[in-house]
Amino acid sequence: MILEAADSPNTSSKFDPGLDIRFTAGTLDFSYGPGMFGPTPEYRLLDDIRQSLRDPNSAGPDPVYAIAMDVGRIEDLPELRKRMLLFGVVAYADGRLGGEPVRSQGHVHAIAGTWIYRDSDLRQMSAERTNSCPK
Repeated sequence: MILEAADSPNTSSKFDPGLDIRFTAGTLDFSYGPGMFGPTPEYRLLDDIRQSLRDPNSAGPDPVYAIAMDVGRIEDLPELRKRMLLFGVVAYADGRLGGEPVRSQGHVHAIAGTWIYRDSDLRQMSAERTNSCPK
């Protein structure tokens, strides 16, 4: 997949994310090319995200976006699993949600069970790094 910067004054600007994900024009649908893995996209409806909007009574596109988590290249799967990483793909609808740009509903990440540092450890590492930086 090559993405072109449609709103850029330099329309020759292209970005290749290295993932063969194929978006269907005019929809929020996408599919995976050869050598890719990922689930069927889930669609977030306006009513699903309404409570996260400044104006919960806003009108806007419906569905608002499509999302798929744990997407990648099959050849990278062992390394992704080893590092406990995953990637997601989101396709947003055109338009606005009332006075806001189209966006996801947002969420808070929990601290992973593999997290091994306490706040005091992080403050200590930060202080050591600050003190070791050249002035």
